[in-house]
Amino acid sequence: MAIETSKQTGPLHIKGGNLAGSNFKGRNLSKSSLVDCDLSDAIFHDAILTKADLTNSNLNGAIFQDGNLTDAVLRNTRMIGAYLWHSTMQGCDLENANLERVLSEGSNYQLSNIRAGIFREAKLRGSNFSGANLQGANLDGADLEKCNLQSCNLRDATLKKANLTGADLKGSKLMDADFYKANLEGAILKNAHLERANLAGANLRDVDFTGANLQEAIMPDGIEFDPKNPRRGLPF
Repeated sequence: MAIETSKQTGPLHIKGGNLAGSNFKGRNLSKSSLVDCDLSDAIFHDAILTKADLTNSNLNGAIFQDGNLTDAVLRNTRMIGAYLWHSTMQGCDLENANLERVLSEGSNYQLSNIRAGIFREAKLRGSNFSGANLQGANLDGADLEKCNLQSCNLRDATLKKANLTGADLKGSKLMDADFYKANLEGAILKNAHLERANLAGANLRDVDFTGANLQEAIMPDGIEFDPKNPRRGLPF
């Protein structure tokens, strides 16, 4: 049942509550504990949730536009179709969280733990993931155009058919990542680790591979990278 909380102050401590559709717009919910709650379609527009604990909660369709979730714990949450436009998610723990089809353009995920998270078909254009742990994450079909992915851990991540046009992956760990048919046109992969990565069918036009390690990587033509002929299969 939706509840109106605009007149309440201070953190909330609720476990297993049904708060679907509730309005937390502009609330300061720092250090709140909303574990195992149903918060689907809840409104957190411009709310402050720094260091809040929302572990294992249902946040499908929730609105976090311009919200501040710095250092929040969102492990195992479901955020399918949530609206996170220009939200601050810096230092969040999003391990195993499902953010499929979220709208989160221009958001800040810097230094967050998103290990095994799901961003399938998410709209993330222009977001900052620098230093984030995305090991084993699923970003298939995600829009990551012009995202800052510097020094990220994307080992074992899957980015099949993702849009990484103009993305900055400088110094990132991309070992064993799957970029099958991804669009990496104009991306920066300077000093990136791409050992055993799958680039089959990927668009690598104008990619900066300066100092990148492509050992045993599968190139766009489906053949393993040849250090003796490094330009083979590239659109030069």
